[in-house]
Amino acid sequence: MLNVIKHTQLGSGKKSGRYQSPINIEMDRIVYVPNLQLSFINYDNYLYSMRMTNNGHGVKLHQPNDMIDDERNDRLGCFITGTALNNDIYRFLQFHFHWRNSHSSGSEHAIDGRKFTMEMHIVHQNVRYDKNEALFNRILAGDLFTVIAVFFNETDHHNHDLDPIIKHLHKIINIDSEYTLEQPIQLKNLLPIEKQIDFLRYYGSYTTPDCQEIKN
Repeated sequence: MLNVIKHTQLGSGKKSGRYQSPINIEMDRIVYVPNLQLSFINYDNYLYSMRMTNNGHGVKLHQPNDMIDDERNDRLGCFITGTALNNDIYRFLQFHFHWRNSHSSGSEHAIDGRKFTMEMHIVHQNVRYDKNEALFNRILAGDLFTVIAVFFNETDHHNHDLDPIIKHLHKIINIDSEYTLEQPIQLKNLLPIEKQIDFLRYYGSYTTPDCQEIKN
């Protein structure tokens, strides 16, 4: 695992705090931390009835609330854990995409000043903190959410795993419009093949207001 220790804050708007996102990761200032790992649990499960929403910032996909709250979700849900997360378990909530009209600067984060065509965030919440937990305390602790960020580059290779999403984007042109996918999604297909090799980690915040610092 590669631990980010030096970065430059990116983005615009009024932000404050030590761990604001997004950032420019400076690769010559990272520290390699051996024996830290991420485990993806049930990422091969089929997620049905995913709802795709235009939230004004990008495209978000999530399961219906009644499916998330279902008591079977501990068996059917998707999770991440591992020593990189202090062995806490985080439950999948939603994923979303960020892109722009420019083919080279759609990502929120950058590596050595270079941005990418698109960036996907897979958002997870710590299972230790249920609905009755005082979320304000978890915001202060900074371990409420973990987000897996994946960069995409434009190539001549067709990514068939994105087809169920791309072919229905025209149905959510308007802000707050929503469409339920007929085809199930497998999260594993949205990750790079080499997901178990190296990854970068830092403590950050939401990138949309109010930019709370509650994310790994």
